[in-house]
Amino acid sequence: MERMAGVFWMGGCAAVLVLLVAGVVALVVASHRRERERREHWRQWAARYGWTFAERPQITWTDRVPGRNRRGVRFALTGTLQGRPVCVAEYAYTETHSSTGADGNQTTTTHTHTYVVCSVWLRRSFPALAVGPRHAFSKLGRALFGSDTFATGHEEFDRQWRVAAAAPGQQALVGPTLIAAHLAGAVPAWSVRGAELVTYRRGRLEDAALVPSLVTPLITVADLLEQGR
Repeated sequence: MERMAGVFWMGGCAAVLVLLVAGVVALVVASHRRERERREHWRQWAARYGWTFAERPQITWTDRVPGRNRRGVRFALTGTLQGRPVCVAEYAYTETHSSTGADGNQTTTTHTHTYVVCSVWLRRSFPALAVGPRHAFSKLGRALFGSDTFATGHEEFDRQWRVAAAAPGQQALVGPTLIAAHLAGAVPAWSVRGAELVTYRRGRLEDAALVPSLVTPLITVADLLEQGR
């Protein structure tokens, strides 16, 4: 009897394991299906509005966003908004952390960070320049220019924001109207290199109706930069 009970117990464990594996496989398959459907939705949206959809495109701004993952662009939408060429992309990078417990066993965890990155092409080139919140700027500033940050002379702006530039004096490109727009919360953190202006925010591309609202504040930055205001 004990032997038979053991056989039944082992059989029950095997059945539970099979069910667990089947459940995990089903979840993975469903997740992949939802992702395919989501990307197909964006492909159709792009076709409807005369934009272009591309999966895993080669993008030049990946060294100006968190993680600096050259292969991190999942897909991108390019088109024209307010007369300017623009791009909206979903980008991600994965961090891996290892730790050793009191028992000596090592545990590895991973976390994927996802961002929506918007870029706008300017009508002329600018030197490398970036503006970001003072509390969150150090990593981006170092990635772009080492540690070179400069004050604009506007006390309140300099208390809240930092400007990184390739050379002294170039912070003057951030004019008084653009400074006021930052202080009013009307424009995001941004960086420019050549004719490409970029900003990013955490999250995924989900709602097509939000595309204009993602890009329009950056277009405001583009206008004020070009006008020297």
